[in-house]
Amino acid sequence: MSTSVVFNISVTTSAGEHLPAIEAKFASFLKENSLSNDLTLERVERDGAVTLRASSPWALGVARAGDWVPKAQTEFEQTMHAVDPSCTVSFRTRYPDFDEPLQERLRPSNDGTAESRSVFFFFDGEDDHVPANAPIRVPRANVWELSARLFLPGDFFGLIDDGDRTLQAVVEPDNRVWVEIPAPEQGGSYGRFMDRRELHALLRALPIEFTSATVPGLTFAS
Repeated sequence: MSTSVVFNISVTTSAGEHLPAIEAKFASFLKENSLSNDLTLERVERDGAVTLRASSPWALGVARAGDWVPKAQTEFEQTMHAVDPSCTVSFRTRYPDFDEPLQERLRPSNDGTAESRSVFFFFDGEDDHVPANAPIRVPRANVWELSARLFLPGDFFGLIDDGDRTLQAVVEPDNRVWVEIPAPEQGGSYGRFMDRRELHALLRALPIEFTSATVPGLTFAS
């Protein structure tokens, strides 16, 4: 029996010498996994970086999806990083037949403890969004899931610590993720680009307070 799966897959490299091999491996992965005829392909060039993106405009039937999808994700990440260890990889899937609305799946919490965080988000393709002026509180364990959903340009999410400081991330047109801590009292923000692996590691550690000291490498811009 098959499961309906929606795919959003991408790889970004700024190392021009690796691009031909990345393109060949990307096409080979799609073909070997019977995805090349069903996914819409897109190539984006911006600021010296090239993003290859493959998305399914409709849900595909996948047999034993619970086993196949994690293996395919691992294979894709390993294949791309074997060619270019510095490339950025994203492998996002949805199961529309079974997915609860995102807010319900995040199990909103009102306990107000350090084990929960206030969040807001927008993800293209999702029906439910949470605006920055009306955040919801979710358990800490659910925060990492939000970063995993950053895929398309314009996708964003943010967290608010108990000192009312915000950490927010947005996908730029070149597929890079801009992460910043607004500092309105200083007339600017602390920020930098992060690849998804850095962002995931940061959110797994999830500092209690968001400052330029707890998020390394940020620089101030007015």
